[in-house]
Amino acid sequence: MKTILITALIMLCSAAFCGGERVLLDLNFDDQIAGQSPKAWKCAWGTQDDDQLTVTSTRWVSNGNCMMLDRLTGANTKMWGMSTSFESGSSGFTFINFNILIEGPANMAVFSIGLRGNHVKNDHLFLIRFKNLNGLLGPRKGGIKFRYETGRWYHVLLEIPNSPKDGKNINFQWYPVGEKDKVVKGSVAHKFPKQSLGIMMLNTAPDKRGYQVFIDDLKIATTSELNKTPKKAAAKKS
Repeated sequence: MKTILITALIMLCSAAFCGGERVLLDLNFDDQIAGQSPKAWKCAWGTQDDDQLTVTSTRWVSNGNCMMLDRLTGANTKMWGMSTSFESGSSGFTFINFNILIEGPANMAVFSIGLRGNHVKNDHLFLIRFKNLNGLLGPRKGGIKFRYETGRWYHVLLEIPNSPKDGKNINFQWYPVGEKDKVVKGSVAHKFPKQSLGIMMLNTAPDKRGYQVFIDDLKIATTSELNKTPKKAAAKKS
């Protein structure tokens, strides 16, 4: 009986792993202490100065914490970017889900969220731009446009093909948390990385400050299988 149960468990686990998604990153920040630097995020370029990238308990969606970019309390007006990294694989799809809330004057809360490729420097793929309560994914002409309000949580879903054979477009959804019937969705052409996704970046704009950006429940998953390293052939005995 014990052997049958173990065999059944192995089969179930194998089916779930091989047939579904592999979670690459799962951050709701609830296991961290407010005031600490968020796990898996760091300054990637530019001058952070007195801007704060921290875990906070002042806002959240799922439980008690989220990540906050605080460009309100200091005096920094320089550009800089913060990032987190993951390895998407070379087939299937990568799914990026997160919730975002923006506080501050609409004309000053100007920033972008971008995706880059791994392993190759400055392999820029696409940006989601935020400015004056207007959002834009992709090029200014032909991109997906959406509106938002300050002080309100929104959900973002990106479905990204890992190779041209899996698809040629990025699928995008944007809607207020808990109100999926108000979804804005569409697709834009995907510029594929030279090797693989991915680096997710949050970038500030120069001379713009006086705002805060909150991110919660960031989950990145892929349907790509793990890369298997081939075993070296055993040397023949002479």
